[in-house]
Amino acid sequence: MVSLDHNNATERLAPDTGLTLVEALVALFVFSLVSAGCVLMLMQSVTSQKIVAENHTRLRELQIARSLFLSDMAQIVPRNVRRPDGTPAPVFVSNEASGDLAFVRAAGDLDPEKAVSTSLAFVEYVARDGALIRRSRTHLDATPQTPSSERTLFAQAENVRFEFFDGAEWRAGWFAAAGRDLPPAAAIIVTLPRYGEVRLEAFTGAGS
Repeated sequence: MVSLDHNNATERLAPDTGLTLVEALVALFVFSLVSAGCVLMLMQSVTSQKIVAENHTRLRELQIARSLFLSDMAQIVPRNVRRPDGTPAPVFVSNEASGDLAFVRAAGDLDPEKAVSTSLAFVEYVARDGALIRRSRTHLDATPQTPSSERTLFAQAENVRFEFFDGAEWRAGWFAAAGRDLPPAAAIIVTLPRYGEVRLEAFTGAGS
């Protein structure tokens, strides 16, 4: 008859399923490395998406500003307007000191019967508080209560200035009174955070 020690047999047959302290620490260290790598990849992905979104916004802003400037210059009209105090204003003014540009442009409107009609609008490009703003109003002769719409073309714009082509060279200022020619072409020069100095050029519809 064979006698077995039950306790010894159980110890020999039972598998060793536990982890030592060293093994647990190593596993924890490896897990922390993997987690840190995942977090870093996630942060880089979020940062990349933010940069792409910002670049897309800046590019879209530039494209819209260029489109508006091209349209304004192509539809420019040599027409006098009156200031809020009743005095006449020139048909086209570029104030080199303030960085502003003012003129009248024509625009085609679609009436309820789908017929195209032409209306006039007074437009200003104004450099204020580090931004380039486009203002427009349908009432040409302004009063203190005249409503106007405003659109920020560049929220961060530095060194805003305008140049005008006189047929031979570009010049910094232009003042067109009644009976005088408008410039054949105009340009906006502005420094943007993303692109540096940017130049937008456009032919004028009334230039000679």
